[in-house]
Amino acid sequence: VLNSLQRFTCYTKLKKAALMVVAHKSSAHNIEDLRDAFVRMDVQHTGTITFEELKQAMQENNMDIGDEELANLFQGLDMDKSGHIRYLEFLAATVETKSIITVGQLSEAFDHLDEDRSGFITQKNMKKLLGDKFAEEEIRNMISECDANGDKRVSREEFIKMMKMESDKVKRTLVEENLKLDNSDGTVEKESHDSSIDSPRSPEEPIVEVMKPQLRAKDEKPDHTKKDSDCGNSSSPEHVIETS
Repeated sequence: VLNSLQRFTCYTKLKKAALMVVAHKSSAHNIEDLRDAFVRMDVQHTGTITFEELKQAMQENNMDIGDEELANLFQGLDMDKSGHIRYLEFLAATVETKSIITVGQLSEAFDHLDEDRSGFITQKNMKKLLGDKFAEEEIRNMISECDANGDKRVSREEFIKMMKMESDKVKRTLVEENLKLDNSDGTVEKESHDSSIDSPRSPEEPIVEVMKPQLRAKDEKPDHTKKDSDCGNSSSPEHVIETS
């Protein structure tokens, strides 16, 4: 899980937004261990992870990371710039450890980001979803990173290709870095995948605007007092994010 947090920070902002949609649509069963990992890291039981809690988790797992690198990691996970890592942000950063995300799931994420159903993700779409916390230049860069043909918008084909290529590129980079640091036999343990999440959920199910800046922590945080068998999924009322 901690390695996946590092990988997530290397992704483009558009891919991060898409993974938040995928995380929101994942079933409770398939993210149960991710919820447990979040609860363990949230030692103060606030429903969010602070910088100090992230640092403590890294130290407890013998991950040698300097303060500057840790600050960059935290900033990359804190998508809404709130100063802490919310539950849905954590799920987005770790959901790829649970399965190979399917084309169906990617297409569903595209449909959500393309909120005006134009067939493209535009700067206007992302501005509406992200709000005023992101500057115009940031949003333009977000689109241009995935805009292969230079028309200042992202098609479904460009989006799906970007999602796949970026995952492969970041994984290769991290594997190469791990190989350089490995003092034993040079092998890297591969992450296991649970194929039970491969089918996208019903398109009839409503999906919230997960990237809205007006996030409500009380709606997003998991209930520490609940047993795992009682835990609702990421689209239950506990985790729904307020929309306008």
